Amino acid sequence: MGLISNRNIYDINLLLHNAFDRAVEWGDMGMNPITRNACPKRETREREIWEPEIAKQALSLCKDITLLACMHLSIACSMRIGEIAGMTWSLFSFGDVENNFADAVLKIDTQLQRISKATYEKLNRKKDHVKFVFPSHRENNKTMLVLKTLKTDSSRREVWIPKTTAAILWKLKQEQGTTG
Repeated sequence: MGLISNRNIYDINLLLHNAFDRAVEWGDMGMNPITRNACPKRETREREIWEPEIAKQALSLCKDITLLACMHLSIACSMRIGEIAGMTWSLFSFGDVENNFADAVLKIDTQLQRISKATYEKLNRKKDHVKFVFPSHRENNKTMLVLKTLKTDSSRREVWIPKTTAAILWKLKQEQGTTG
């Protein structure tokens, strides 16, 4: 047939590593015999990116201002979906509104993410990783929706907001009647 792919080796290694970690937690083993760096690098696929003409067409056809704002943040500010969903108005600085939003910037330091309750317990032990836990409507959920800090320091950033994006965000903020 063929060899096992690097991706499958990585996934198997991760599964075994986590299982042995649990055995160590339970006191069944003294140490984890599986190391994460013993396996080959995971194969990654290049992300598909819209060509400029397709992006322009999509933006021109979008009629919903919330979706349009999200598309602008994704395209113009290179934001991921979890970062966009985790945005609050306090992270935006619209700069000089009277001067066509000169110097508008956005601080990106949080994301919306669904995590397991076990992961939440680990994050909760670390200071300031979880900023907000959204209430759950069911008691037996194994996961929870949280607003949390980004995974790495290099992901935290401040980006310039183009004037067209800032204008759309300003309009959305005004429609929402949001102050501050």
